[in-house]
Formats: sequence, structure tokens, C-alpha cells
Amino acid sequence: TAGDMYFSGGLIGNSALDFDATEKVTITENFDGIATTDEFTLECWVKGDTESAAETLVVRGSNWSTGTCQLYLNADGYLRLAIYYDDGGEEISYDTDTRDGKWHNYVGTFDGTDLKIYVDGKLVVSTPRVNGPNIPTQTNGAFLGARGTTTPIFTGQMGRASIWDTALTPAQIRTMMFQNFTDATTTNCLAWYQFDSGTGTDILDSSSNSFDGTYDGDWVGAGTFDSWLSTLKFNK
Repeated sequence: TAGDMYFSGGLIGNSALDFDATEKVTITENFDGIATTDEFTLECWVKGDTESAAETLVVRGSNWSTGTCQLYLNADGYLRLAIYYDDGGEEISYDTDTRDGKWHNYVGTFDGTDLKIYVDGKLVVSTPRVNGPNIPTQTNGAFLGARGTTTPIFTGQMGRASIWDTALTPAQIRTMMFQNFTDATTTNCLAWYQFDSGTGTDILDSSSNSFDGTYDGDWVGAGTFDSWLSTLKFNK
């Protein structure tokens, strides 16, 4: 089915992060549960500005280092999912520019065999893993909106982000798209960032793991989004 949906505030929560290409969330946890299972899901709700530069969304690790798992937009606005090993890495790309000033749910998964990208609940690309052993452990923490201390840094708003040590199924992804943490089935969820506080530097993890982060940027509070610019179109 297709239709328009309108939101205010932080979509799932009460507020959202407002990145301006200089800000990021720093998380000290290394999320090495991903190395144990050799599976992961990286997920976020974002409204991206029209930019001509690459932009990081959710990343375990930093700066192309060993063990990095990254969901990001390239300079053309194509959503990409990447994994980096000791001897290289691999990457898949959804070659459609989705930075249209509207809210989108982006998901990248790896189930030990296939890398997959979902946009607004729809599987848009799936490619078998070719290179590498299991996903390595790493010591660089994780970031939202940036890949460590270097570019590419995101410009736009982020309403939610989550990190899992399993590959969510299409049904799970579609079900939890509009759920908050208390309503969702969160088995294997390592961290869920709902951005409800609306102020300050603390980014709280809703899961029992308490993998909190630190934010150095601005917020957007409930009711300040222009709903006419937040249309979300779904395709089945």
C-alpha cells in the first residue's frame, strides 16, 4: 500500500537530535556482542538535508578501522552498509538518493551470510558476503552522526537509533518501525536510543544495558517539525 503519514516531535519519542555537520553522539561501548554472533542490525529514523557530501548515520567502530560496521549515505545520497576486516571489507549500496527532506527509516542487517538494506520497511538490496572471516572485535566504541572524529558527519535530524546483535527479519523491522522501546520486542537489542530528553548532553539507552552516549549538539523538541516536510511514503 502507499500513503502519506505525518509526524511532529521525535517521531517515536518526544524530541530528536539536530545535526549540523559538526556534531555527533559518542558511545564508549564497543558492541562486541556483534563479533560473538557474527550478525547485526543498525537502524535509525532520519530526516536528511540535501547535501553533496557523504554522511555517517550509525557506526560501530570508527574511521574505517577493523571491526567497523557502518550505515551511511554517500555523496550521492545512496544508502550504504559496510563491514571492515583486518584484510579489507565489503559494502553494499542502494543507488537511489533518499535525502529528500522527509523522514525515512533506514536499516542495515547482516545475518552471517547476506548484507541487506531496508528503506521504510522495504528490502531494497541484498548481497551475499564475499570477503572476510567473522566480524572482529574492536576498541573504538560507536557513534551516531559521525564516523569517529573525522568526516563524514551527518546534516539533518535523527529521531531514533538502535543497534542489535542479530539480523532482524523484514516482519520484525516493519513491526518495530513505529514502536517505542516499551512496546517493541527487543530480544538481542544491544542499545535503543529514543532521544526523549530533549536537552543536554546525555543520550540514554532505553535497554537494560545502559550503553549511554554523549552528544555535543542541538535538539529539536516536540511540535517543531513542519509536518508538510515530513511526509513519509510507503511502498509494499
